[in-house]
Amino acid sequence: MCASLFGTNLWHLDIRYFGTVNGTMSTLLAQAVWGMAQSLTPDKPRAAIALGALLLVVLVSNASAQIGAIAFGAVDGLWLCAGDGKTVRGTLRFPVSRLGGAISLGLFVLILVVPPVIAAASGNTTVGFFDAFFRSGALVFGGGHVVLP
Repeated sequence: MCASLFGTNLWHLDIRYFGTVNGTMSTLLAQAVWGMAQSLTPDKPRAAIALGALLLVVLVSNASAQIGAIAFGAVDGLWLCAGDGKTVRGTLRFPVSRLGGAISLGLFVLILVVPPVIAAASGNTTVGFFDAFFRSGALVFGGGHVVLP
């Protein structure tokens, strides 16, 4: 679609273009993974937990491996990182009132639930397009680097 917008026939694009895009995306993904590794695994116990979860997900290639990796991380985190945390005293302040939070949550659920119903009932592709992008953005936990590949 992008190629047709600029008047280029997709079948005549140089194959080097796709290699450049792939290389750029790989570089961005590698930088994101490296940054997360440095901030989320600063010591050996947490690095070991991450490595164990990685091995579990790579070696057992089904959906239950992901849930197993989360459970593995929780149990090993309790075992390996026990006593590492310091007790934090004080209060947490949220500048948003409970009413503001409730209204925001209601709007989020409304925008999440209503557009697919309207798109299915009316067949409106614009609403369906909005719904697809809103859901993919709302249901992905993480940042933009998660949806890059």
